[in-house]
Amino acid sequence: MCLECIQPAFPQPPAIRDPALCGTEAFGIELAPAHPALLLPAHQAGFLEHLKVLMHRRKRHRQRFGEVAHRGRTARQALHNGAARGVGQRAKRSVQGWLIVKHVLKYWHFAAPVKGRLTWACRHGNQPRMYLWAGLVLIALGLAALATDRWSIHVIYDHVSGPMHRFLDSITHLAKAGHWLLAAVLAYGLARLFRLFLLHDPRVFLAQDAALAFIASLALGSLALHILKRLVGRRRPRDEIEMHLYEFKLWTFKSDYNSLPSGHALTIFAVAAILTCIWPMLAALWFAIAAFLSTTRVLLTAHFVSDVLIGAGMGLISTHIVLVHFFTRFAPNWV
Repeated sequence: MCLECIQPAFPQPPAIRDPALCGTEAFGIELAPAHPALLLPAHQAGFLEHLKVLMHRRKRHRQRFGEVAHRGRTARQALHNGAARGVGQRAKRSVQGWLIVKHVLKYWHFAAPVKGRLTWACRHGNQPRMYLWAGLVLIALGLAALATDRWSIHVIYDHVSGPMHRFLDSITHLAKAGHWLLAAVLAYGLARLFRLFLLHDPRVFLAQDAALAFIASLALGSLALHILKRLVGRRRPRDEIEMHLYEFKLWTFKSDYNSLPSGHALTIFAVAAILTCIWPMLAALWFAIAAFLSTTRVLLTAHFVSDVLIGAGMGLISTHIVLVHFFTRFAPNWV
């Protein structure tokens, strides 16, 4: 029988596409042409066995690769593993995060002081702290003046004339705490009222913060002042001048023993400190007025020199504490 007669009886079979074997085309295996000799059972069995061996070797290779590189995961699972897939992405995000942190730190260090706000670094040692140091210096000078208080008050009393005394008495109450407290309350009320019409005006917020800062500074300073008055218990200068009574009486509530420190000096120096935060170019004027009004207490023999110096120092320190811890938006970075 000739071969041409047999071929029509055996049409060309299609390519093997068993889903379990994933197709023979992927491995570069070419199917044999339709030939009667290739369709023998023994050859067909050998061909399928060879194909299974190839598939098994490839599967084992992929499993070993997954075990080494992905701790037992298969290659298909490894492709869906974010840790294995996103190494480069995580490195990129880390660099971007560091750049963001760097720019934020740079903004905090440079931009905030320029805007006149206290930064974290400023509050912890990178600021001049002018109010604090000035207050400590004044308190130190007041403690040193204790040694000459009795002598100095007699000299001052002998050199102040009657007209000068009347003039000083007419202006000394400008440093009284009640007057400035009432002014601060009115300023705060007006600021709250204007906020209904001027929602975004910075001057309104400035007035509101200044009023609240002064009220808080006066409250803190007055608390420390009255505790110290009761704790020290010092007589007024008029008792020394008129009756030669100069003494300290610890922890007393008598009204005759309330000279140290001066409440007028504390109040007016707190006012000068707040006004300097608003108009720093006029700082010399504010503190000159505060010093003059505080001096009137000594010239009127209402306080000793040490009383005024310690009271002024307490006013600056209380203002510094309030501004740094509660009014960072309002305070400059040098208070």
